[in-house]
Amino acid sequence: MGAVNHVTDRNDSLATVQANALAKGFNVPPGIVDDLTNKNREWGNIAIHLAMAQRLMQTEPEAYPTIAHGLAMIQKLRNQNMIWGQVADELGVQVGSLVRNISSGMRRARWELRATRKLPERPPSISCLSPG
Repeated sequence: MGAVNHVTDRNDSLATVQANALAKGFNVPPGIVDDLTNKNREWGNIAIHLAMAQRLMQTEPEAYPTIAHGLAMIQKLRNQNMIWGQVADELGVQVGSLVRNISSGMRRARWELRATRKLPERPPSISCLSPG
């Protein structure tokens, strides 16, 4: 029983480190990542949400003055069963620039994880984020 708790604690600790690294990688408060994580989103989906919301803040600051405004709009469209390409089209976000934002944020998050020694030297690639 104690071994199970130890593994769970270790996984929870790693999840916290990953969430903090992702927040730092995308330059958002950790609470934003926690909120997305609590909605049963995987790390890749969280990165897409964050990158798209940041792009909305950059391109339409009057309509999306904070990341929370962008995330709310994205969630509204996702709740309409739109896939990511449809959401990007609806919001006028170019997928190529979005992939660059995601790659950049995830790269910073990986460096943060390496700095905390929670990630191997050569992590597996994130194929879902590759442009091809």
